[in-house]
Amino acid sequence: MYVLVRVPEARDHSLRHARLNSQNRAAWAVRGSRKWPSRVVSAPMRPVRTVSVIAGPDDHGNACVLYTAFGGPTTPREPGDTSMNDEQVAESKAFWAQHALATG
Repeated sequence: MYVLVRVPEARDHSLRHARLNSQNRAAWAVRGSRKWPSRVVSAPMRPVRTVSVIAGPDDHGNACVLYTAFGGPTTPREPGDTSMNDEQVAESKAFWAQHALATG
């Protein structure tokens, strides 16, 4: 499993350094059929031993369906997610200002 979120920490490729490289700049891009953009950076994914799973009931009465699964720890939802309250939006904006999804 590979982690997709790049973080500005000493053991990771810092987004601060990525901003200095015109080939590796963080940007906002719409992924797949989503209605909002995700913050992405052209950086390699790295191996991890943790998997986060988001699951729950659906609109058709199924008790548990898999919404998403990804390598690494859970993160706040993206700022464009309209299901969040004001506090969650503020937390999301603060997190995604310093983090991005690696596109590989």
